Amino acid sequence: MLVAVGIVEHEGRFLMRRRLPGSPYGGTWEFPMTPIDFGDTVEHSIESWVFESAGVRAFSGAVGPAFDCKDLPGDRFFPVKMVPEIPRISSTGPNFCKWLKINDLHNIKLSPPSVMYVKENEKISI
Repeated sequence: MLVAVGIVEHEGRFLMRRRLPGSPYGGTWEFPMTPIDFGDTVEHSIESWVFESAGVRAFSGAVGPAFDCKDLPGDRFFPVKMVPEIPRISSTGPNFCKWLKINDLHNIKLSPPSVMYVKENEKISI
């Protein structure tokens, strides 16, 4: 499966969501991510998901190099750097999202793809 990962940053904070209990890796935190629908672009997929789940309109920047996650074989992740238009989270749905500082990422349990991204990214390290 191809998956878009939104790296939405504003003033040193990253938009993160907590996975629902009972789902794979339930209760862990992750960068917003969504499968890429057939015929859709990486950028459009993640822009739509971020808006629908967090109510944050964010615009795509560069798509980073794709990466694999050993815990999810067969999935390929495409990180997309994003800039929020208005950084206020307005979602009241089941996707619990919030802004976390880089240091906060050290103190929470991240989903495997988010751990892989953080470890491979030069700016963020855990």
